[in-house]
Amino acid sequence: RFRPHPLPARNAPARPRGRAEWFRRILRGTFPPPIQQGELMRYEWSSAVVDGFQVGETDFASRLAEMDQSVRDALDANVLTPLANSPGGAMLVVIGHSARHDAAATHQKSLVVESDASNGRAKSAQEAVLRMLGEKVGSDASAWAEFPHLETLMVACGATNRVDESGTEEGRFLNRRVELRVCRFLTD
Repeated sequence: RFRPHPLPARNAPARPRGRAEWFRRILRGTFPPPIQQGELMRYEWSSAVVDGFQVGETDFASRLAEMDQSVRDALDANVLTPLANSPGGAMLVVIGHSARHDAAATHQKSLVVESDASNGRAKSAQEAVLRMLGEKVGSDASAWAEFPHLETLMVACGATNRVDESGTEEGRFLNRRVELRVCRFLTD
């Protein structure tokens, strides 16, 4: 039975305007807007992080294969399982990160190298998650369009959101990472 979504209350937060505002809300974990009492749908966020990429390394699947089993278990529990079990729909946000690159001749070239690395990591992660999700649900999915209840968003942050500012090699390993965030919509 179809029940329309009720109109927001007068004091409800304004709907985001523009792509940049949507990205900000997604990265802050405030998308979709908080659910008010009486609404028909709720949501839950889960996430996993794969870090420790080498300089220039972008292959998510090989990086994941080298990680500890606990990281693979967290990816399965927090990303793949919610995506596979979301009849109300879900959104996967793949965020690629890079460490600072100081070896380029100019600052602009450094930014390009950082952006390319984070973009490559995010794209590789998105493709790997698609393959793993297909295996989990028993499908030979080759495109996200084969999962109509799922949306994906890829964000390449370059070196703008570092978790370690020390500049040490250990800190750079932590900064070269991929974050996977899932927002699963649950019907009541």
